[in-house]
Amino acid sequence: MKQKNISLSYGGPVANDTIFYMHSKGKSVPQSEYIGKGLYWGGDFSVVKDQLATGEISPDEIRFFLGYSGWSATQLEDEINKDSWIVADIATKTIMNRNHTDLWRESLKSLGGKYSLWAEFPDDPLLN
Repeated sequence: MKQKNISLSYGGPVANDTIFYMHSKGKSVPQSEYIGKGLYWGGDFSVVKDQLATGEISPDEIRFFLGYSGWSATQLEDEINKDSWIVADIATKTIMNRNHTDLWRESLKSLGGKYSLWAEFPDDPLLN
């Protein structure tokens, strides 16, 4: 396969020896699960490899993750209700952007208000 510029993101501490992927290719990748906003989770990896090799899938249409984050039943809902998480409607284009180093910062800015201020908080406050 011709070398592609494909990034790998950290998905979380669970199954961190496994690669997961999200894509926008729909059912052209068999066994994919629709997760919303034109995005699909997983699918037949041999098809993904073939489509990457032929250019049917571009690096802008797929994101790979090492591991995932998981919660027990109702744990995430409980944490959201306690305002431990920010729930936002983020554009698919933003989610799939390969320049994802500023994904968190840009997503916060797009929410406006106090979140814009949070977006400017330094990565290491000790260096402020």
